[in-house]
Amino acid sequence: MASTAGGKAKARPSGDSASVTTDANGLCVSLTPTRDWPTGIAMTVGMVGWTAVEIFVFVALTKEHLDAGGLFVGAWLMAWTVLGYFGGARWLFMFWGREQLLVGPRSLILRRTVLGQNQDEEFDIALVDKVRTIRGGTIEFSSKEKAYRFGPKLSAAMLVTIEEAIEQSRHRSHEPPS
Repeated sequence: MASTAGGKAKARPSGDSASVTTDANGLCVSLTPTRDWPTGIAMTVGMVGWTAVEIFVFVALTKEHLDAGGLFVGAWLMAWTVLGYFGGARWLFMFWGREQLLVGPRSLILRRTVLGQNQDEEFDIALVDKVRTIRGGTIEFSSKEKAYRFGPKLSAAMLVTIEEAIEQSRHRSHEPPS
């Protein structure tokens, strides 16, 4: 790792879309999601179609009486809206998202950011176990018997760096605070 001013070190192993920063607070791995352009274009076309159908069905429902067919269409519209929300969230994350893994002395935080909005999941580092690498270059760990994943397509060097940082923090979490 190349050292920089301020006691921080940064690295970007070749082939990774991740950057690593270490300082006195611990390790921060920032990952830009893979931008799969064919999928992104298909999702963009799909979101335009989704919006058109959403508007068309809503207008049709408001102009007609709700009979048995209308109730079915209303239920279908609600399901269509919920599924569109998840598709839209994935589309936004693909182009404007960022994933971060913050490994501190007492906690591990998974942060997913889309358009400046953070969604954090914080874990007590002492409860994090079964840290391992799974298919496709992804880190998996368990906390309270539930599995969490971070970072698809990371290089072997990046995976080792992350695993070592988590293990060092876990080891330090068992030491009494000074």
